[in-house]
Amino acid sequence: MVTIRTLSISFRGFYQPIFINESIYECNLFRSRNGNTLSGLYHLNKFCRLQQTQHCSGIQPGKTTSNYHMPVVRTWQGLPSVINPMIAGAAKKKTDKLDAERLSFHDLTEVWEASYVPSDDIQELCVLIAERDHFTKLATQCSNRINNIIVRFGLTVGRGSSVTKNPDVRALLEDLISDSPSAHDNICPLPLPPDIKHLIRLEYRYYDEFTSQADYFLQLIRQKVLSLEWETKDGTLSGEEMVRILCTTPGVGEITCFTWLAYIGTPNRFRNAKALAAYADLDPSLKVSAGKVTSTKKRGGCQILHKILVTGADRIMRNHTEAFGRCGASAAMLLIRI
Repeated sequence: MVTIRTLSISFRGFYQPIFINESIYECNLFRSRNGNTLSGLYHLNKFCRLQQTQHCSGIQPGKTTSNYHMPVVRTWQGLPSVINPMIAGAAKKKTDKLDAERLSFHDLTEVWEASYVPSDDIQELCVLIAERDHFTKLATQCSNRINNIIVRFGLTVGRGSSVTKNPDVRALLEDLISDSPSAHDNICPLPLPPDIKHLIRLEYRYYDEFTSQADYFLQLIRQKVLSLEWETKDGTLSGEEMVRILCTTPGVGEITCFTWLAYIGTPNRFRNAKALAAYADLDPSLKVSAGKVTSTKKRGGCQILHKILVTGADRIMRNHTEAFGRCGASAAMLLIRI
């Protein structure tokens, strides 16, 4: 009996089905060089299904990196098992054929479960969040450049506060880069060069544009989250109710809440809490020898989710009005005394 077990997807769009003969474990290859086009995907789908009409079983995309598997998943439908070959097992040699063959035999023994495929709404939400993060980073870069420029000319007004978010500091700098700046106490009396003034004006304009774009995408994200029904263990909740509940967690605000919902989707995709912690890159792997932990190593989870959760935890630890913050402050004082 022959079964199509694995579809190997490479960077250049080569789609490589692996056919496994279950009686003698024979591996055969078919490689499509035009699989990165829509017609190529349909041709490959038709070919694989013709192979199955005489034999049996389901098509499972196997090896992939990044989002290159999504054209296949959307075109072929079904329940795929999308696997990174790096976690499938170590090998002395690494080729597309060996990776796909290994995953095929794993599928014969039912090692891998069906992968979670996000809906179009979740995909849209992830894209909107990525765009907001992109413009936020650009705005931060503008702020850093302004501070770097003024320090070169002896201005330290941005040392203890933001040169863009603090209205007093920004008003001071806008006066200094004007055509007729006023005299200020405790400020370097030497005037800024004309070209530097023009450059700082440009950076402020770019900052305002990027901040406006980030706010626009945040508004779209908020509307999208509130319009959806979110799955829970016992049923579903409206977007407003889900956001209200999540934001009651210390250190969790709107951005953390939206990011969590977008990258988790549904909690039912995880077997248990440990699987969710592994996905968020919050479970360091322990190397134990003779009953002792000799080293730790973090796994590669969702870095965006990991970053937003760590930022929230850091916010709690710095807030001494919260229980965790008071505990952290007490531990720090104890270490200082020691």
